[in-house]
Amino acid sequence: MTVQPGDTLTLHFRLAALSGQDLDSTFGGEPVTLRLGGGELEANLEKCLIGLETGIRYEFTLEPQEAFGFADPALTRVLPRQAFPADLPPTGSLVEFTQPDGSALAGLVTDISGDQVTVDFNHPLSDCAVRFEVEVLAVI
Repeated sequence: MTVQPGDTLTLHFRLAALSGQDLDSTFGGEPVTLRLGGGELEANLEKCLIGLETGIRYEFTLEPQEAFGFADPALTRVLPRQAFPADLPPTGSLVEFTQPDGSALAGLVTDISGDQVTVDFNHPLSDCAVRFEVEVLAVI
């Protein structure tokens, strides 16, 4: 059976840097079940799944523009220290903000200088080429 847009799939996947370092993987663990178009997987990774056959392991190499895109300098913001809790997360920490509509937005603290905190809201894998390995176990 081949994968079509909107299908619900059970699959194993591995996302790795081109150096070989695993960034996320379900191989060796429990597979995941997701619906294509449901926002559970990055849209460009979903595109790789269309037309795949079940039971075959596939590997894709995606350049930054095909994976998570390039970093946008406008998504790096300098925020006042008082926008954070008293126990300010250290540089390198991922922090979550609640947007006006109630949804969550994660950002990476990249600098703390006096009463200013720099947060990068770009995807953590922006500017990175990645290897995406996948095996569709079932189309439900």
